Amino acid sequence: MTNNWKILRIIGIFIILLAVVTAVGIYLIAGSFNEETIGIIGGADAPTAIFLGTEFKWVIAVVAGELLAGIGCIIASVIMKKK
Repeated sequence: MTNNWKILRIIGIFIILLAVVTAVGIYLIAGSFNEETIGIIGGADAPTAIFLGTEFKWVIAVVAGELLAGIGCIIASVIMKKK
């Protein structure tokens, strides 16, 4: 029970490293796609939605969530160690 903070700190560091590797991979892969894509869904009788495929905002949100989870684990491990 006394070493739970060590496990939590290791998990936090692993999650942060995973977020960094994911961000670098996305940057390298996205650099190879320079052309913009447009997908149109709908028709003349219904509202038409236009999706621009140049940015993946959900991917950025996932990487940011990973980073915040890792930082949260490290902060929690510091608090657990002090108690």
